[in-house]
Amino acid sequence: MYIMKGVDLMSARRVNGKLNIVGKNISKYRVAKNWSQDDLTRELNLIGLPFHKNDIQTIETYKRTVRACELWFLAKVFNVTLEDFFTGIEDELKFNA
Repeated sequence: MYIMKGVDLMSARRVNGKLNIVGKNISKYRVAKNWSQDDLTRELNLIGLPFHKNDIQTIETYKRTVRACELWFLAKVFNVTLEDFFTGIEDELKFNA
């Protein structure tokens, strides 16, 4: 565990306990294409991103971070912009007092 002056850096990477803020939108775009998590995995692998079904599941449930390059590949297979992943995420960014 990484501690810096009393701050747990691993926890600091979370927003409201989540490791990403785009999981819901990734799931939304996948479902809109009527794709299973396996289908999305296959599409990502076809365009050169080595991904596993477990990666999709943990991203969609906010248990895994999403790298910038992964988000780029996801935008390509969904035919959306990077900005589209951040639409409607305001609730994800609200901090609990």
